[in-house]
Amino acid sequence: MTKFGLNPCYYGFGKEHWRDRCESEGDYSSAWGKLGFMPQNPSNPESVVDELSTLLTSGRLNVQSRNKIKDLFSETEDNQSGLRLAQQLISVTPEFHSTNLMELNGESRSDPEPVQPSSRPYKAIVFLNLHGGSDSSNFIVPHSQCSSTDMYAQYAEQRGSVAIAKSRLLKIDAGEESHVCDKFGIHPDLPALKSLYDNSDLSFFLNTGFLFEYVNKENWEVKTPTQLFAHNIQQGDIQRIDPKDERFGTGFLGRMADALTGQGYTTGSFSSGEQMVLNGEPQKSPTVTTVSPDGGVPRFNQKPSISNMRDIIFDLNGLSTKMSGVFGKTWSNMVDEYTHQYKQFRTALGNVDYTQQYPNNYLGRQLSMVSSIMQMKDAFGQDRQFFYVESGGWDTHLQQALDDATLIPELNNNLDAFVQTTKAQGLWDNVLVIVASEFGRTFMANSGAGTDHGWGGKHNSVILLYLFYPI
Repeated sequence: MTKFGLNPCYYGFGKEHWRDRCESEGDYSSAWGKLGFMPQNPSNPESVVDELSTLLTSGRLNVQSRNKIKDLFSETEDNQSGLRLAQQLISVTPEFHSTNLMELNGESRSDPEPVQPSSRPYKAIVFLNLHGGSDSSNFIVPHSQCSSTDMYAQYAEQRGSVAIAKSRLLKIDAGEESHVCDKFGIHPDLPALKSLYDNSDLSFFLNTGFLFEYVNKENWEVKTPTQLFAHNIQQGDIQRIDPKDERFGTGFLGRMADALTGQGYTTGSFSSGEQMVLNGEPQKSPTVTTVSPDGGVPRFNQKPSISNMRDIIFDLNGLSTKMSGVFGKTWSNMVDEYTHQYKQFRTALGNVDYTQQYPNNYLGRQLSMVSSIMQMKDAFGQDRQFFYVESGGWDTHLQQALDDATLIPELNNNLDAFVQTTKAQGLWDNVLVIVASEFGRTFMANSGAGTDHGWGGKHNSVILLYLFYPI
């Protein structure tokens, strides 16, 4: 915001401008807005920094940091450059992010010890979210050799315009367990699932959903305290799996990471954006790392205003005296930890690239990054990793067949690519993929040849690892 104004340049949070380009620092011609502060005496570094300290830290900015920022202001080429630099540097100080008084002791922070590979066996879970409520009733369909009646005929009659022709289904054997039919059919555009199922690497969970207890059409509204059929509510519910809010704000993978971390495992959680499922309780596990599927982890301060800005930021968050506030110290510790962590992350991912193994689409780019992180697990020293990826567009209210013609092959091709890549990495027996969606869809098609928000769905897990949680 300080350097480029309100726009999306360099991961800014403004919307795209019609000029659609990133200008140089101080050029706001492609911005929707900019900071308008004008100091009373813009040519006097001491006056400007003192005024900014009053506005941004209520005067709490410590003497050492003030003097350093004043000196750097004096070395800039003009007053506007100095003002932008001073605003940026004050905004990363502990006083700006807390109400504490801080005093630096003059000592520099030491670099962290090199990461050592874990000696424990590696295991990982990938949560693949079909965002929008997938019509999983077409993922697996009753086919033949049914115990009482022709279940496929009932399926075709009830599904109407969204039914899959029996001749197109990929037939599978239900196995030795007793089921309503001995033969089922998998969607014809999901051959990867059939292959996994035939090799005993996949399980289907039929009619699953977020339920508190058994309900029927007469009592479900009374007995179900959550808001069924709402995308945002159910997205949270399937990722938290905490119907009684016993661990509010956490996801089931985050709680698993907490438990594993508490038992001495080195965990890492990674997401392309959404992370509810990965959230644990504060301070129990390492924080979730957000990774862009289009560029990995962005370089820290991509366009620094001065060449040694990274070192200056470390200095402003240096070691402090015992009398300094704990909240400010926490901020400074986080700056140090995260900056080194992201440097390590970028260094590790610079050695691998799996983009050629995946389709060039959003899900493919996410899974490519997952494969890269898994490949570099030793560089992170992690023996337990958790991932969140998603595929959008599954809210198929109209012309579902047209949407499915794109969505389902894309899902199939990406899962197949992940299988092949994970096998090539030698990690096939160490990974569990969970494919889920916030709810199922109505079994009967609507008048628009689509389906509406329904109850439980048929979700699948690529069971590459049967027991993830240590016993």
